[in-house]
Amino acid sequence: MKKIVIVGIILIITIIGIETFKYSANNTEVISDEPKEQIKSNDMLTMMLETESGTGVYEEITASEWPTDGYIFNATLSKCENGGTLTWNDDVKKVVMESNKSDKCYVYFDKVNPLIITSASLEINKDGYVIITNVDTNPIVNISEYYLLLEGNDEYILTSLNNYNTSLLACVSKGDKISYSLYVIDDTGVISNTYTSSFYAQTRVIC
Repeated sequence: MKKIVIVGIILIITIIGIETFKYSANNTEVISDEPKEQIKSNDMLTMMLETESGTGVYEEITASEWPTDGYIFNATLSKCENGGTLTWNDDVKKVVMESNKSDKCYVYFDKVNPLIITSASLEINKDGYVIITNVDTNPIVNISEYYLLLEGNDEYILTSLNNYNTSLLACVSKGDKISYSLYVIDDTGVISNTYTSSFYAQTRVIC
């Protein structure tokens, strides 16, 4: 009888041990609703915000909420030291961390420019002067200043819509490709992204 009892106890302990191991192996820690201050106090997540749009320069900050307006989660840079994964849940506007062990993670957010040039149209006249004929932005705003950099030039030139640019090109044949960079400033002082594109000369420029 004692042997049966002992065997039964050993069997129960073995089953409990197996189930405990399965739970520990499959248990995944998910952090999505904790405020940033609580995460920081646990030394698990560090928030990195881009200082200016497109610069790739980030600084560590302490905040009680995840950034949403003006920032976007960078899934490429956001990483954990011990194999944990980070994702952005757009439904609840939270970062989700998944890891089966203690981990240290860095969460990166890119700054989003509030004014984006979506398209632009340029042309060149027979004297070699460039004309900006159209610029579309998102959102649609009143543009007060246009800054244009033509291929081969060193500086942006302040210009305006449908007026000749003051930078004279060299000799150009019809069909030649002309590359340029453009940014604008709206009437509230907001600076757009830098829009880079090209167009083809519709006429020959006589040297």
